[in-house]
Amino acid sequence: MERRASRQHRGRPPPASRSGTGRHGSGRPMAGSAALGGKLGLRAASSVWLAAGPSTRRPVGGVVGVVGGGPEEASAWTRFWRRHAGCWRPQPAEAEVEDAGAVGVWETRWLDPPPLPRLSVTAALVAAVYIVINFWRKLFGRYLIIIEDLWATSTWDIIKHALPDANSCSRILTTTEFEDLALQSCSYDSEYIFKMKPLGEDDSRNLFFSTVFGSRSSCPEKLSEVSHDIVRKCGGLPLAVVTIASLLSSQLEKQERWNYINKSLGYSLMTNPNLEGMKQLLNFCYNNLPQHLKACILCLSMYQEGNIIWKDDLVNQWIAEGFIFAIEGHVKEEISRVYFDELVGRNIIQPVHINNNGEVLSCVVHHMVLNFITCKSMEENFMVAIDHSQAATRCADKVRRLSMHFGNIEDATPPTNIRLSQVRTLAFWGVLKCMSFITGFQLLKVLTLHFWGDEDSISSFDLTRISELVQLRYLKVTSNVTLKLPTKMQGLQYLETLKVDGNIDGVPSDIIHLPGLLHLSLPAKTNLPSGIVHMTSLRTLGYFDLSCNSAENLLSLAELTNLRDVQLTYSAAHSDDLKNNMQCLGSILEKLSNLKSITLAQPGSSYANTLHVDSATT
Repeated sequence: MERRASRQHRGRPPPASRSGTGRHGSGRPMAGSAALGGKLGLRAASSVWLAAGPSTRRPVGGVVGVVGGGPEEASAWTRFWRRHAGCWRPQPAEAEVEDAGAVGVWETRWLDPPPLPRLSVTAALVAAVYIVINFWRKLFGRYLIIIEDLWATSTWDIIKHALPDANSCSRILTTTEFEDLALQSCSYDSEYIFKMKPLGEDDSRNLFFSTVFGSRSSCPEKLSEVSHDIVRKCGGLPLAVVTIASLLSSQLEKQERWNYINKSLGYSLMTNPNLEGMKQLLNFCYNNLPQHLKACILCLSMYQEGNIIWKDDLVNQWIAEGFIFAIEGHVKEEISRVYFDELVGRNIIQPVHINNNGEVLSCVVHHMVLNFITCKSMEENFMVAIDHSQAATRCADKVRRLSMHFGNIEDATPPTNIRLSQVRTLAFWGVLKCMSFITGFQLLKVLTLHFWGDEDSISSFDLTRISELVQLRYLKVTSNVTLKLPTKMQGLQYLETLKVDGNIDGVPSDIIHLPGLLHLSLPAKTNLPSGIVHMTSLRTLGYFDLSCNSAENLLSLAELTNLRDVQLTYSAAHSDDLKNNMQCLGSILEKLSNLKSITLAQPGSSYANTLHVDSATT
């Protein structure tokens, strides 16, 4: 098998995570032009502001976007600000600078404070901002920080505590859709507000044609007039243009379908491009989706905005839910991956990590799309998604899928009227003290747990009762405390996916006898039990630690001929086991004829910094 080494790279960056728990309150979508922006244009006005001298006030400016502004729009502005920063940022005396964004410029769209037990999320966020500002101040004297996509006043209330009241020539730029929030960040000084407008008709057409046909010149004559009508009805909102274009891109030969969609679209976005109009358009596109994609889309309501969703997790959840059916010549996993790629192609999800073969490995969901999906999911009683402030909300008593995001709230509980025995899918993000109710879910098929505790007071957490969930097909656990797995797991006969991201005190010896286990992912420093040669159904194995696993286990890999993805690591760089295992690794991997991907990573390294070897694709 021919292979090539590559490093993963990111696709379009996602929206920033919403750290605040409250909404924007009295904020409203904003239109029009501020004094400075109205006179000079947005780019020219922001350039003047960036180039201005020292300020006695907190150096914050706010850009107010339009409802339905797409990620391409935000990314374009970020690139502009970063290029401009390179013009006024002082250069270090002994450093080569290849990218203005690498020095003196920091964007918080990727800021995702870890759930550390000794720091609340609030404290972690303030600490992160404070550290970065002081780093740039000492190294360069000044800085540009871009805080993208503010959504809640509570988020700004947190961040501003880490910001200096004044600083020589440095700048902090916020972006938001809401006037009150932009004004609050700028101390209610409208001079420092820069307001974006919807796309002009020509730009809207270019975006539409590039999404559907690849270029404007490739549009067939017979579709030209109806295309122009559809674009006008999108009101210059990038998200609306891309959403409709993606729906039509799969129906290029069906002019009657284009005419139907054109007649069905209202004029509300033309006359009043607001949130309600976008919801109507998203609902129209959802109703026109193929049936097989609707359930897959509604599953996205499990996640919160800004969460990076990995393709492997999502496709395996769909399979465990029973949404995917094998067809002749194609297994379920292949069909599920095709569905994921179809969602990417329709711009319902936005790529984050993309490998060198062009495959999208992870995604995020635009906040307006996710909000629509969550509402639609609740409306159809597909999934109930709640946070700690909604725990007292009354829900339908027959809830099949439940997603709870409790954050650092220690006394949060699930809604009391839900019959836990009816729930088939459970996703939980919160602290350990809220975990006591988990065993009430007797018929779970999908279980996703992200929880954390205070390592000073809680050294481990007992997960042994999970072995009672005999219907379980998918289990993913992420935690910062040591996890105690069941001593016996052979009762989980339907389990297909087991992923643990956190320390474990050992691996059940009978895990090798789970007949349906297809995907196994355990942390580094894990010594697998003897007898993994029996795990012939495995397609994914990670992380196999070359530093601590025995030669017998390594040799057994050669017998697991269904393996397609092997993730290797080494927790001790100078161990005898590592040296011996590396000597025979190549000959073992050669026997795995179905192998498509190998990953080699140091413990604790980020995905983007690991070495990947992928099979060549045609």
